[in-house]
Amino acid sequence: MRAASHLVTGLLLALGTAPLSGQSGWGADGGTLSPEVRYSLIHSDEGSGVRERSRIDAILLWREPPSAPSSTSPSEHEAAQRRYREARRGAEDRGRTFLGSLTNRVVRMAEYDPERRQVFVLGREFALADATKDSALVILIDMTEPGEATVAGTAWVGRDLPSDAWGRSWSSGDTTFIVRSRQREAHLLALLRRSAEVRAFLP
Repeated sequence: MRAASHLVTGLLLALGTAPLSGQSGWGADGGTLSPEVRYSLIHSDEGSGVRERSRIDAILLWREPPSAPSSTSPSEHEAAQRRYREARRGAEDRGRTFLGSLTNRVVRMAEYDPERRQVFVLGREFALADATKDSALVILIDMTEPGEATVAGTAWVGRDLPSDAWGRSWSSGDTTFIVRSRQREAHLLALLRRSAEVRAFLP
């Protein structure tokens, strides 16, 4: 099933469309680990209500220059907006969820096919582990060279974070409310640093 993605303060936010009464679903969001590293995260949700449990499926790490552009000219801003819109429309045309985000004029582009459990980044295709496994895929994306982006490598980490890393969500009518955990990034960074490949990638 397809999820809708929205740009919120420059970060990805997508919710799976499984019914609230269902036993499983998925979602995606993003955030900032450090001034140089942003992330996009795909997770699976099991159960409902107080028994709901979220587990990581994949993490995309975007490493950027220490001094990413903080201001843009109108033409640069419009060009970045256009690239973002085109990338999002392209993902929708292919029946995938757009995992990208836009901050200032830095555009991050990736796509996710939840039915096939595959992530698409920079023309490459990555398969997630079977949902019954305890491994989450990490894709390392280097954007430190202006105008260029490369996949620097991949790694595997555990799927579980402490329960207080996930925050909570609820729906009222047609509106879904989400409260983010303030502990998310600290827990996520601790998990990622268990991988030697990720430690070498992080600034």
